[in-house]
Amino acid sequence: MLVAGWMVLNTTSATRGWAFDKYPFPLLSIVLALEAVLLTSCVLMRQNAIDQTSERRNHLGLQINLLAEEEATKSLDLLQRIAERLDVPFEKDRKSIELANATPVDEIARDLRAREKLKEAKS
Repeated sequence: MLVAGWMVLNTTSATRGWAFDKYPFPLLSIVLALEAVLLTSCVLMRQNAIDQTSERRNHLGLQINLLAEEEATKSLDLLQRIAERLDVPFEKDRKSIELANATPVDEIARDLRAREKLKEAKS
């Protein structure tokens, strides 16, 4: 609306000789380019803030999952020890033994980093 008004004002005023921005409208082009730069900057700053919030939320989710994993592992280990103490028969298969053992988080993190580096190297 403002752009159309600018163009109409300068086109109709040009016939009278007092237009401040004649036909190719260089001043209007500069104003619109400046507006585009400012809008782009605002969008990029907002996106950066959203990315930081998302990164914090992901890190918090990871910490919660690690705590839940540790609690589940301790609970399984405790249940197995209680069953052994009370002579309750239970099947000690490979999977239940693995689940009752502590998860090697550091090894998993190193493995994931190595995979990411390998993907980056291939790209």
